[in-house]
Amino acid sequence: MIKVYFAILVFLFGAHAVVAQVQLKGKVRDVAGESLPGVSVYIRGTSAGTFTDAEGTYSLSIPASYRDSTLVFSMVGFANKQVKI
Repeated sequence: MIKVYFAILVFLFGAHAVVAQVQLKGKVRDVAGESLPGVSVYIRGTSAGTFTDAEGTYSLSIPASYRDSTLVFSMVGFANKQVKI
């Protein structure tokens, strides 16, 4: 019986961890409106990050606790851009 309760608790905590994610998606463009591939996109002060694909799009899953953080866009030859989430 204790194993059943433990299994239920593990399931509930696991489900909470999955639900507590925020999906950030976007497209990075230059001033002329051209898509920028290979741009580093990350949450300042963390290791959570990704790169834009060939079309300049990115998708990043982050914990809900990072909602009040800053998203940093970085690429060689361009100034960094910081955006409050």
